Order: sequence, then C-alpha cells, then structure tokens
Amino acid sequence: MTTDEQKTDTVGHANGPVSSPPPSEPTVLPPPPPPQQLIIPGQRLPYSNAQPVWQFILLNLCTLTLYQLVWIFRNWYLLKTKGLMRGNPVAYTIFIPLLSWNFFEGVKKLAGSYYTWPLGVAGPPVFATIYFLLIVFGRVFDRLDRTNDEISGLAYLAMLISFSAILPLIPAVHALNAYWANEQPDRPIRNSLSAGAIVTVIIGGILLLLVLLGLVMGITGQL
Repeated sequence: MTTDEQKTDTVGHANGPVSSPPPSEPTVLPPPPPPQQLIIPGQRLPYSNAQPVWQFILLNLCTLTLYQLVWIFRNWYLLKTKGLMRGNPVAYTIFIPLLSWNFFEGVKKLAGSYYTWPLGVAGPPVFATIYFLLIVFGRVFDRLDRTNDEISGLAYLAMLISFSAILPLIPAVHALNAYWANEQPDRPIRNSLSAGAIVTVIIGGILLLLVLLGLVMGITGQL
C-alpha cells in the first residue's frame, strides 16, 4: 500500500464510512400548454349566421322582395334539421303564405327563451297573419293592375304592399339572431356585405330604379 493510499484509508476510518450521495429524485415536468390557434394579422374569424336587420331589408329591396324566399328556404331547412319542421323546404317555401303560421311557430320554438316576441305569445301568429294578408292583397292588386292596359295607381299600391310584406318577418329575423347569438357566442356578426351581396345590391338596385322610373314615366305620361 502506498503512502497516499494509507492516508486516505486512515482518514476514511477516522471520519467513519463515506456515504454515497442520495439518488436525485426525477424531475416532474409540467404538462405542455394547449396548442393555440395561429392568428395571422388581418385574418378574420368565421362569422356568425346571424344577419343584421338592415342587410335583410336591403337585400329584399334590391331583389324586389325575392330574397325573402331564399331567406325562408334557408331557415326552413334549419328548422327541419333541428327536428322542428318536416317536409320538403322547397315546397314549403313556394307555399309560404299558406304556411306562414307554421314557419313563425317553428322560429318561436327554435329561439325559445332567448328572444321575447313583441305582443308576447300572440306575436308569432299575429305576424304570420299580417304576412299572409299582405302577400294576398299584393297579388290581388297586381292582378287588377294587369287587367288595365295603362299603368295606374294600382301598380304603386301593389308594389308598396309587396315591399311591406317583409316587415312582419323582421321579428323572426331578431328571433333567429338571438338563437345564433347563443349557439355561436364566439363568432362576430358580419356588419358588412359579402362580395355576392354587393353584386346583388348593385344589379338589383339598378333594376329597382328602372322599375320605379318606368312607373313614374307611365303615370306622368297620362297626365
């Protein structure tokens, strides 16, 4: 045994046995954070299915109220998907004046407690009745106007009543918006027109102006 080994052995015996360091406990790492959605600057989130009332009115005016048929079909299909309506949405849309009470009742059930109707529980059937009467009167005056060779005040009255038929649908628009606000709380409402809606408004607005101009010229020519 060398001198250095003797010194080490002597020190070891004097201070007692040399203990090895305790094993280190395994480090528990925290769980990784959930992945976050990558948001690109300028990127827009998906929009809600809710529709501002002004868009509903504008699209109906620029399409001579034809947009209401698209709107009714889309929401009737929604009611059928939710099990609140049956039948073919296309057929039901064609006969919507006769089925307006069913449509309003379905929208009422869909919105539930999320929307308070004007006139309370009597609101949906009252608005359905007003919608039905406006559609019928508009078609009656339009038919009477077509029996005359010259444009008369009946043409203005028929057009006015036809445009007024969209007014009873506005509470239903509010009710559907309340439903979508609860179903899609994280999605913003689109307060601007889409590209397709802009094209529709431009083309429809030009046609609407031409129709009004034709009516004005037809009546003023008779004076």
